[in-house]
Amino acid sequence: MMAQELKCLALIGCGDERYRSYLLEQISEGYDIWLIDTAEPTWQRTRLRGATRIEAFRPDLIEAAVADLMQDGGLDGIVCWDERYVLVAADCAALFRLPTPGALGIRGCRDKALCRTRLTEAGLPQPRSRQCYDAEDAASFAETVGYSCVVKPRDMGGSIGVALVTGPADLRQAFGRAQAASRSGSDRSLTGVLVEEFIAEGPEISIDGIYFSGRYTPLFVGRKSVGMAPFFEEIAHLVDAADPLLDDAVLRDVLNRAHAAICFGDGITHTELKLTANGPVIIEINGRLGGDFIPWLATLAMGMRPGLLAGQVAAGDPVTLPSRGAGRGCAAIAFRYPDRNLTVAEVMAPEARILGLAQGSATRLARPGDIVGLPPEHHLGRVGYAIAHGPDPADCVTLAASLATEFDWRAATPSGTGTTVGALSTSEI
Repeated sequence: MMAQELKCLALIGCGDERYRSYLLEQISEGYDIWLIDTAEPTWQRTRLRGATRIEAFRPDLIEAAVADLMQDGGLDGIVCWDERYVLVAADCAALFRLPTPGALGIRGCRDKALCRTRLTEAGLPQPRSRQCYDAEDAASFAETVGYSCVVKPRDMGGSIGVALVTGPADLRQAFGRAQAASRSGSDRSLTGVLVEEFIAEGPEISIDGIYFSGRYTPLFVGRKSVGMAPFFEEIAHLVDAADPLLDDAVLRDVLNRAHAAICFGDGITHTELKLTANGPVIIEINGRLGGDFIPWLATLAMGMRPGLLAGQVAAGDPVTLPSRGAGRGCAAIAFRYPDRNLTVAEVMAPEARILGLAQGSATRLARPGDIVGLPPEHHLGRVGYAIAHGPDPADCVTLAASLATEFDWRAATPSGTGTTVGALSTSEI
């Protein structure tokens, strides 16, 4: 009996091996993958059916590559987890009548000002905000909502260019950084900076979910920790298979209405919210799987294959979720940053360890010659990370945090040339 031929999906960009290799491995379990990228495949090669190299991630070049694939043997979908290219991927899928979040829906994620407008019209809970084009306008609105307030780029992710402003003296500098970050985003036409009310109350979470045929299904919740104030660097996450938010009717209703409000079609999103006494407040919606290894934590904690799920949604196939009764446990990650900006000569990771029933290990991220450091000069300038998984969330969090503190490194110079790790795109994390 002949093996059934797999459907073929075009993957637009793949991201950095250190952060995204597990997603490629998972999606290739169920689909033939054809990579469209600006570099020839290296580490990806064994997971690919083929690849097309393009000069740049321009819409016309991606559309031409997809047209060739459609003509040569057919294509069943387009998938993208790279923040920079979700717009062109969605537009291309719509052009060739493939499953897609839609041109309007994906812009409702990427364009933070547009997202705020649509959520406001739908009466959904979110911070008060204004799109500002100069520092004077930003200062005027900041006085209206009061300090502290948040300044963020209109088009960016991963907390790049985002800062907490506690008074007028810091506003102009924060506005300039956000404006510069927005200009380096995926859509240069999205000018302006958002100034928003700071929601101080409650923890911040992320939730990855599928919106398909007008219905939102939560997949996994990430309990996040941020640090390095006044910036919002994400330094740790926890995924728990038994997280009660997965069954929270109020949260699910807010997410369902929010996706409808931004006209999102079929796809996977990563939504960030604050949990307040009055209910969940939407911080932002991203039209892709989460970064920071959060989907990998879901694999460890829940037996889920988020990369494969992304393929199923992109192909318009039924989504196969693991049984909630399987109830595996928890997984936590903690990132280690240097205490100053430096060029790495060598990084030493601690040995794997066990705490209770939790198993933990550490992995280097920075390579010799990489520049790592702290905001505002660098974002995501990490030396390495530690992951722990087991049945108890407290043990997992404690073990991951402990291992992360035990990284050691040798600096080549305090600063200098090299590969800036902090310049990785949000899709690569």
